[in-house]
Amino acid sequence: MKHLHKLRGSKTLLNTLRKKAISTVLYDTALGLLNHLDLTGLLQKVVIEATQLIKTEHGYYNWVELDQNQMIRKVGVGVYQSDINRMMRLDQGLIQRTIESEKISIIDDYSTWKNRLNDPFFDKIHTEMQVPIKIGCNIVGVLGLSFTEPHRRFTLNDVAVFQQFATIASMAIYNAILYRTAQQENEERKNIQENLLQITDAMQDIVGILNPQGIIEYITPSCEKLTGYNRNQLIGTCYLDFIHPDDFEKARTSFYSFLTTNEHRRVCFRYVHASGQVRWLESLREKVEENETSVVFVARDVTDRIEAEQEATILEATYQAIFSSVNDGIIIYDVENLSIIKANKKACELFGLLKDQLVLTKLQDFGTGEIPYTQEEALTWFQKAIQGETPLFDWKLKNSHGKYLDVEVSLKHIMLGGKWCMLTVIRDISERKYAKEKIYRLANFDILTKLPNRTLFNDRLHIALAHAKRNGEQLAVLFLDLDRFKTINDSLGHQAGDLVLQEVAERLQLCIRDEDTACRMSADEFIIILTDIEKSSNITKIIARLTATLSMPFIVGDNELRITASIGVSLYPHNGHTPEILVRHAELAMYHGKENGRNNYQFFTESLNELVTERLSLENSLRLAIERNEFILYYQPQIDITTNKLIGVEALIRWNHPRNGLISPARFIPVAEDTGLIIPIGEWVLREVCQQHFKWLELGLPQIQIAVNVSAIQFQEKHFLSTLQQILRNYNMNPAYLELELTEGILMRDANTATKELHLLKELGVKLSIDDFGTGYSSLQYLSQFPIDKLKIDQTFIRAMATHVSSLAIVESIVSLAEKLHIKVIAEGVENNEELKILQTCGCTEIQGYYFSKPLSADKFFEWYYTR
Repeated sequence: MKHLHKLRGSKTLLNTLRKKAISTVLYDTALGLLNHLDLTGLLQKVVIEATQLIKTEHGYYNWVELDQNQMIRKVGVGVYQSDINRMMRLDQGLIQRTIESEKISIIDDYSTWKNRLNDPFFDKIHTEMQVPIKIGCNIVGVLGLSFTEPHRRFTLNDVAVFQQFATIASMAIYNAILYRTAQQENEERKNIQENLLQITDAMQDIVGILNPQGIIEYITPSCEKLTGYNRNQLIGTCYLDFIHPDDFEKARTSFYSFLTTNEHRRVCFRYVHASGQVRWLESLREKVEENETSVVFVARDVTDRIEAEQEATILEATYQAIFSSVNDGIIIYDVENLSIIKANKKACELFGLLKDQLVLTKLQDFGTGEIPYTQEEALTWFQKAIQGETPLFDWKLKNSHGKYLDVEVSLKHIMLGGKWCMLTVIRDISERKYAKEKIYRLANFDILTKLPNRTLFNDRLHIALAHAKRNGEQLAVLFLDLDRFKTINDSLGHQAGDLVLQEVAERLQLCIRDEDTACRMSADEFIIILTDIEKSSNITKIIARLTATLSMPFIVGDNELRITASIGVSLYPHNGHTPEILVRHAELAMYHGKENGRNNYQFFTESLNELVTERLSLENSLRLAIERNEFILYYQPQIDITTNKLIGVEALIRWNHPRNGLISPARFIPVAEDTGLIIPIGEWVLREVCQQHFKWLELGLPQIQIAVNVSAIQFQEKHFLSTLQQILRNYNMNPAYLELELTEGILMRDANTATKELHLLKELGVKLSIDDFGTGYSSLQYLSQFPIDKLKIDQTFIRAMATHVSSLAIVESIVSLAEKLHIKVIAEGVENNEELKILQTCGCTEIQGYYFSKPLSADKFFEWYYTR
């Protein structure tokens, strides 16, 4: 027993000594790292120190960029030395665990880890340990160590030491980052100072510094050009010594007043040039409070301006009577320098300026600056007047308030006061122009969307075709129709529909080039001309932009709407040479796109003519199908796999065409919806289902719940509820055995209205289910408010769940959601035992699909029921 106590005491002593040794090593390591201020060298040292501390040859440091969701291998030793600069995402591999936990992460056997990265490089790694490097609450990097030997593992002691080392490394890295930032700031400050000196040395104006006594302490080299004195002559002298005697007292008073009150920041005085010439100098000054108050000033020679103002004053007195009596704006320009000599009151009103402001404007301010109302164009008109012409032209001004004015300008080259001038007479014709443009816009533009209308479209298409023919170019016509736009008008009103159309117009214009044209042809139809198309891929790129921008939500009041568009494309010269043919072919292509599910685009082909003919034939036959009793219903069983009992059937419509045989609903339902025939077809289905239910009861079958698909148009039809009530009453069918299947899209198109309708149907006693659940965009808030009995998982998820984790996750989520909302759930399209087993595991017990039975006629279903 004694020896045992001694042995335990020895182990305790050994552990204590080992901890002290590690503490000593960590202390020395901390001193070494904290003395490293070069960040690159520090990271290298951190990795080396870590590998030596844990006794491995393999380590790395990865720089983490959280906002970019990536990290970059900055340092690597051992096997990682060849892997430097590797970029990896943060949502995969070991880094994902480290970032999410913000703790040390360890993989004992990398080869068997299910989340390992699929890269041959990682075959070298057997065991890996990774710790986050944090500065404050932010992870800026990860430090990692690895063993390549299969027999080695990281011990608890390794983990504890590694964590302590990571804390030291974080402080050292933070220290180095602060040092680097300080260095960069110092370098930027130095560059700014050097740039400032270069700028001031190159300035034409004078920049200088005065002390409180007015002594010049600094001045830029430009002083010599303006004053005739160089810098050495001026520095150390009082600036008042150079002021003209008549302005001296005023200058001295304003300077000391500025020091005490900060008034007289901008001043203008005469000064005496070194040549003896009297000049005008204007300066702007600011006080700088440091150890002692200094005055920084910027000065420029304004002699020419002052003299021009003095001349203008003289001319104003001479011509005031003439100017004041004219209702047009008059401006007199000096031809030599294009400065304004004189302007009357009306001209000031037009420009929105005072007289002294207007005379300081340049010729470039005469127009808007936009082509063709530019300084260059104005100079062209002035040149014509100088050559003896008397130009009269329309022009556009932009006054000081930002308002654009349409004016008529006449120019006359005249001699005034012994010098050549330009007499400019300006007449405001804005109202006349506005009336003319209004008439033009009413005739050529859509009032609601402000887009070109059919008239202007035809003109532009004729012009575009002529240009394309002349230059051998390709041209495209896009016919765009908003899918199911009528639903918005019917459910939210025409005012809401108008707001959507206006925003659609704005979005279309953002997607096309300036040289292209977007027009509104009718209520929800738009047409676009794309000119100078080099290849078809350019068209598809533009269409991609159109569909993407239209897919974004439209906010109308409290409603968030989503719309799609079907687009048809015809090309010149391949699909026609006249506007009429190109438009007709684009429209045919658009209708073909609608038949193929909407929300897509189709290029015109010659085969479309045949398709259109076929569609018309299909539509005509469809109108007669109900009368001729050509529709039949098939029934697919629904099974509860926990009891293996039948829980219901889904009624599926087929069209038994007298010549073409069975026609799939995928072909004729879209046509029925487009033509409105879906309403009588839907009513026929409901009557047939009720009648069949009664027949089965007569044949001895129990009450069987029958599910019926309801289309969006049928659901939104205002008499749907009353029609359904009448059918149920006529066939004396218990409503509880009728299940109406509606898609998410139907319900979410106008969720508030749908909620009311669903509650009314629920009061009637029928069952309600959401078909193809998971493929739409249901709001969970509304889903909880809908009186739904069942969710039907779309078969696309069922088929993919065995091979795609995401599809399986969706199925699991739907089942879990349904359970929490106390809603039943059924899976459709189940075809094999593997799918069945997965659904059992997920908790889904109601199944429909070929695994149990294909859709059967009523007679075949009766046989199936009794032979199971």
